Amino acid sequence: MFVYFQKLRPSQFFLQYNAIADGIAEAYDSLPANVRFCLRPMFYLALGLHLALLFSPLPQESKPAEPQPEPSPTPETVKIMRLPPPQKNAPTAAPKQPTPKTPAPTAAPRPQVPTAAPVLPKANPAQPSPAISPSVAEQKQSEQKPAESTASNSPDKPSTSSPDSPPPAAPPPPTLEEFFRKFPQYPGASAGSGEILRSEFDQSGYIYNVGEGVDGVGTKFEQLLAAAQFKVVPGTAAADFKVYSVTLGPITQYLHLIGGSGKTAMVILPNSYSLEQLKTAQTDEMDPDTTAFETITRQFGSEYGERLRSPDPGQLVQAGSFADLNRFDVRSMTAAAFLSPPAQSEIINYFAQKLGADGFAFSPAGSYGGGPSYQVTRGKLSRCVIFAPTNIPTGDGSAGTAVILSASCP
Repeated sequence: MFVYFQKLRPSQFFLQYNAIADGIAEAYDSLPANVRFCLRPMFYLALGLHLALLFSPLPQESKPAEPQPEPSPTPETVKIMRLPPPQKNAPTAAPKQPTPKTPAPTAAPRPQVPTAAPVLPKANPAQPSPAISPSVAEQKQSEQKPAESTASNSPDKPSTSSPDSPPPAAPPPPTLEEFFRKFPQYPGASAGSGEILRSEFDQSGYIYNVGEGVDGVGTKFEQLLAAAQFKVVPGTAAADFKVYSVTLGPITQYLHLIGGSGKTAMVILPNSYSLEQLKTAQTDEMDPDTTAFETITRQFGSEYGERLRSPDPGQLVQAGSFADLNRFDVRSMTAAAFLSPPAQSEIINYFAQKLGADGFAFSPAGSYGGGPSYQVTRGKLSRCVIFAPTNIPTGDGSAGTAVILSASCP
């Protein structure tokens, strides 16, 4: 390096640099030999670079990783329900509520009105007044209270309730069967899909077709459902294809409108499907008992919302007891303490009330995985619901709860 700078044209900068370099060289030469050896950084740097280059592996051609197919977010089969369809070409009327029979009131004895005694005036020596006859006194009394006495003495009119009486019980929530009974039938519709869908769909509980376009049918259905007190939320909307989320109380189903050949097929399914699935996927029949049970488990997740978290089998206290994911279906878990998750007793009470109102038997079946298990039966359906503890504590320090489904109780 010094030789390189000496060959350059002399300048003031290089002259100063040479003077500094000569001073450093003289100082370096005056040091002992062992010290000079340790102050050779360039030697160690060059040695380290050569060793790193010697032992570094040769680069190899990396083959690009083959893209993994994304899992399908929707099931591979379309689940249909076998329910008795409404009457053909006639709107389905809401079920009439039975009128409670009022027992005929027993004829009560007519209360006797006491005859008013004659009112005698006080003696007034200055000007005596005439005595009032009994008929005049009775007439004045009847004019003062014409309505109150009639209402109080009438045995047919019920008495008003006291403020301390308990309020009337709320009506039970509608069931899946009531959902289909109240669901309006489209005017002029015919049974079946009209060959728009495969013949397997004709076994579904509600499937009709009408010679109108999808947009017009969707607009008309929104009016019919609103008049029948259903909550309607539009979903997928494409050319000749619409999906609506239809809710009555805690029950939610999905109305699919599929157009083709100048007609529109109308089918209700428990889940929302794409047009490709309806055209190509295999159908899987669901009986009413299974559909009702699945509806209640989904309702639990929607009602508690953010107070629940995504299910993670690794967060279970006894995760090894639920390692067989083909047998156990972890549906939901309570969230962290700051989100005020429901306690285990509240969750069990929720399922007991909802399943009981829908005609299910909900009976204790022991315990498994650290939590209680319950047997759920209705008709031919038999399921097990396990409320297992998790590692996510609740607000009071107790363990969180996971809702796990199984075909049978362990």
